[in-house]
Amino acid sequence: MTDLLTRDQAEAILTKVEKAGLPLPDKKQILERVPAKDEFLVKELSTSEGRKFVRNIAKYPEAFDRVDRLSRIPRGEQTIHDLVKGPGGEKMIEYMTTASGGIALGKMLSETPRGADFNAPTGRIYTPAQLLDQLMKSHAAAPKANAKATRQQRGNASY
Repeated sequence: MTDLLTRDQAEAILTKVEKAGLPLPDKKQILERVPAKDEFLVKELSTSEGRKFVRNIAKYPEAFDRVDRLSRIPRGEQTIHDLVKGPGGEKMIEYMTTASGGIALGKMLSETPRGADFNAPTGRIYTPAQLLDQLMKSHAAAPKANAKATRQQRGNASY
């Protein structure tokens, strides 16, 4: 459940979920949050070395968010490539996500072009486990949304 998920994979999963009888009114919004297969991050992390890297960093908080943000700053793609290919590249992600110096580094990287909010979550869905978590949140929110819509419809009804 730690491998990188692609939008195509997520769409297939969500379609099966819908066919099983669970409505997904926010399916489009969920899919927009999953990386597409043509993105650098997916291409780089789908190689055998990339999958190994992903499995090594999955235990660190918001590791995928940091890798995603790192890939977007100047020379970020090369940096990610080097971390994936080189020995111990996951140690940099561990440092960036768990050490006070790594958090400070993220604050500095926030000042680079395309580096805004470097330490903040991206809001994207990177793994099957994150997709499952989002589905559970969506399912839990559905009765509340349905009740609100029903109240609004009653309020808009003319008698």
